[in-house]
Amino acid sequence: MLQCTGNSICVNGFCTCPFGEQIINGACVGRDSQAAPGESCQIGLTQCTGGSLCVLGICACPLNQASLNGRCTMVMKATAQTLPNQPCTSASICAGKSTCVAGFCRCPQGMFVDAGATTCVSAPTNAFFTPR
Repeated sequence: MLQCTGNSICVNGFCTCPFGEQIINGACVGRDSQAAPGESCQIGLTQCTGGSLCVLGICACPLNQASLNGRCTMVMKATAQTLPNQPCTSASICAGKSTCVAGFCRCPQGMFVDAGATTCVSAPTNAFFTPR
């Protein structure tokens, strides 16, 4: 008896995909599958929903949009810059060379916040410590 794999079924002695599916990489996959923003997709097989597009195997929102409750929505532009070490969101514009990481504007590696707490500056390369 013939044993079919990859979700295929035996029809008249041949392994075939069920109606509405086609074989991709050795497995039967739905032709008209749907995926929400952030979910995996295949160009030509998956219909990305919520205004998203299939990009590199993931349903992604267009530029300046983010997924909110399964739909792509415009990201609000921040009107003021957020200083380093202050709370931020994906819509925040972090000031002084900082970027929003884990909810806070953080300085890049090898930099620290200046004395005025307004910008990130490089650590001095010729600094040394003299014990007193």
